[in-house]
Amino acid sequence: MNNNKNSQVKNILGFVSVYTFIFLCLAFVLDKIFDSEGKTFIWSIDGLFQHAIALKYIRQYIINLFTKGSFPMVDFNLGQGFDVIGTLNYYGFGDPVTLLTVLFPENAMELMYEILIFVRMYLSGLFVAYLLRTLGKTKTSTILPACILYPFCNYALLGGIRHPMFFNGIMYLPLLIAAVERVITKKKIGLLVFVVSIAFINNYYFMYINTVMAAIYFFVRQIGSYRAKGIKELAGSIGRIVISYIWGTCMGAMLLIPSVYAFLNNVRTTTKIAIPDTFFGDDYYEKFLKNFIITDNDMNMFTIPGIGILGVIAIVVLLIFRKSSDKKILTLFAIMFIMLLFPMVGKMMNGFSYVTMRFSYGMALILSVAVAFAIDDLRSISILDKKNLIKLKQQKVKQFLPYLVTMASVITIVINMNMIFGENYSYNSKDYVNKGTLEKEMNTADVKMIKSIKDDSFYRIERVRSRSNKSAYCGFNQTGFYYSIIPGKMTDMYVSTCLSDCYRSYVIKGLEDRIGMLALASTKYYVNYGGKAPYGFEKIKEETIDCRKVCLYENKNYLPLGVTYSSYMTRTEYDKLNPIEREMALLNSSVVDNRIEEKNFENSKTKTESENNKATSDNNNTEIKNNQNVTGVYTSEMKINNEKNIDAGKSYLKAKYGGALEYNFNGLKDCLTYIVFKGVHVKDTDQGDTAAEYKGDGNTGNLRVIGDYSDGYYYKEASVFNMGYSKESQNHVDIKFNSNRKYTFKDVYAAMVPASNYDNAAANLKKEALENVKLSDNHISGNIKVSQDKILQLSIPYSKGYKIYVDGKKTETFNSGIGYIGAKVLKGRHTINVTYKSPGIVAGVMLTIISTLFWAFYVIRIERVREQ
Repeated sequence: MNNNKNSQVKNILGFVSVYTFIFLCLAFVLDKIFDSEGKTFIWSIDGLFQHAIALKYIRQYIINLFTKGSFPMVDFNLGQGFDVIGTLNYYGFGDPVTLLTVLFPENAMELMYEILIFVRMYLSGLFVAYLLRTLGKTKTSTILPACILYPFCNYALLGGIRHPMFFNGIMYLPLLIAAVERVITKKKIGLLVFVVSIAFINNYYFMYINTVMAAIYFFVRQIGSYRAKGIKELAGSIGRIVISYIWGTCMGAMLLIPSVYAFLNNVRTTTKIAIPDTFFGDDYYEKFLKNFIITDNDMNMFTIPGIGILGVIAIVVLLIFRKSSDKKILTLFAIMFIMLLFPMVGKMMNGFSYVTMRFSYGMALILSVAVAFAIDDLRSISILDKKNLIKLKQQKVKQFLPYLVTMASVITIVINMNMIFGENYSYNSKDYVNKGTLEKEMNTADVKMIKSIKDDSFYRIERVRSRSNKSAYCGFNQTGFYYSIIPGKMTDMYVSTCLSDCYRSYVIKGLEDRIGMLALASTKYYVNYGGKAPYGFEKIKEETIDCRKVCLYENKNYLPLGVTYSSYMTRTEYDKLNPIEREMALLNSSVVDNRIEEKNFENSKTKTESENNKATSDNNNTEIKNNQNVTGVYTSEMKINNEKNIDAGKSYLKAKYGGALEYNFNGLKDCLTYIVFKGVHVKDTDQGDTAAEYKGDGNTGNLRVIGDYSDGYYYKEASVFNMGYSKESQNHVDIKFNSNRKYTFKDVYAAMVPASNYDNAAANLKKEALENVKLSDNHISGNIKVSQDKILQLSIPYSKGYKIYVDGKKTETFNSGIGYIGAKVLKGRHTINVTYKSPGIVAGVMLTIISTLFWAFYVIRIERVREQ
């Protein structure tokens, strides 16, 4: 017995040594390819804007947790104040690998980023080895090629390096399937329970994908078995797996419950995303087939499942032999192949959001495993010395074939890496951040200006339009955000007011100088590089930083963290307004989901414009009124003038590249002016951000209309041009088209709002605001005095995790202003305390502790006894 165990240990150590050596060699080659071009592993889009930022944030969070005992569950540096667990779980918050970040100094972010990618790749290969051993493949020479092909597959190189968290799917899939196999063959659930828990707290999104693929494996594995073993045995296996999932879910509940809450309230689940076509275009299928053999740097909806020509050869070998075990792998291959053909599968595997084939790494695993099985099949060939055509003996073939496959695997991987990232091939590496520039990319001139602000009050900053979450990296509060998990109500507010920069349901580049939205977000400062600032922002500082002129402005209409309303409007009433009226409604009334039906909060009849203005300012009024009318928004028809290369009609514009036209309208003096294209559509796949440009007397910008067939499409009622403020009346807008597109729309009109309306609304909201505001981890406090019963609105994203206490008594909270949180306060002086706990965290911690203790007892006592 001991000899067998010693032999097994030596075999495992031998494999790990050889695998580690080959992996390090391949990692060295990949590093040198990037290094020769002066590039880091940080992709210049999501890698820079999300992953590097999240990694630094998580590193500092871990350090603060263990050195200061700090455990913030919400942070205003994340978006406009998002849940830490819910937002960052997708990016590695809870991933044990991220614990390694504390071993690196803060100035080694680029190196840390790269090494963590290699760690995840290395573990992916080890987990494939474990899967193959579970399937009965124990020879190092058999499993080695699969173990290096999988972590360096096209999906890992193209998708995983761009999005390091994608490795959570790649890593845990082979381990999850191995655990399912152990349940089937050995009836032991300890490993499956552990894998479920660790995979869920790492990244529930990819665990959802992996669970679907593991379920497919289970049923393919059981094909025909139930006849020999009986339905009872099959039902028993299903029962053990279900128990394992429930148990594992409980073990991961501490992070899983808050993350699932965030996902269920995520904007991607609330927006109306386009229904996919039945089939992809021909180009997709051509690239799909090509990717099995030759690497293509086109992501092709993340359908990049190849491991090079060896995967195809392995499938052909299995088709020739068709052993019992081979047939199951071929069945899995066929199922995965079919799944990759249809857009609806991509939508389903993406949580029924938009279409993406991010599960294609499942095919890479099947192909890698197929290589190992094909090696053993080829070993069984009887080489015939017929007609002297073949001189080799069978034993020599068995001896050298696996090593030839290993060598071919290494060569294939090196070729792939060069074709994807090499300067002489695809130039894909140009999309990555230059070495030594990460800190410069983050600490740009505008950020340095922001860091110079000396202000202890709560405020947010509007800066240069950008998708980058620099606030989380550099430690300030901004309005824009770009995370995969966004509170649905927050973006719902911006979608309802038709901000063009809300061009994907989870991205806000900025608030487009919409001064009402800036005020509601407590935006006190505005930073730019010398251009115009929005109405109401006055320049307070100008400096030359890094050879660039940077200007800092202060908002005279700044609204503090907590403001109060004396009237409200229901969401149903709000939705009947046009986008500009909605912005004014948010400034004049608390917009709530339902009518307020309490004593002292009775509804009043619909008010006229003058009555509404009086209701919001009359301190003797003791009721919160139902304010259905919106004041001060004027509209004007648009007339086309000076067309060039444009086929223009009342409800469409058919533009050619270089085409232009001018719209005329009747403007007003001393106003903010907007152009509204109502119900605009374009039937293409363009994101539309540079398709057209507009220019008026007060502002310039881009007409952004997302194509109906774009993967980022979701329904938006209108596209709005912010023409800015002008002392004189604006009467025209010029539009220049940069692409051939046909726009259809229901109506187009100009909307004007007197600047004084914004000033008066902001002044009213500030009259009785939250004062003496203090912020600490998960806590806000302040004082307020109101002259009548009012609604207190805090400019923090609505979440059930918040509890508001008025004079020590918990009060009901609700959506106010669509995206923010509100509560009722009665006439008088009050102390306000706001606390935050990630939704479900308390129950989650209890479940995690109890279920983990039971798991430890089960593994130590029960499974060990069975082993003996």
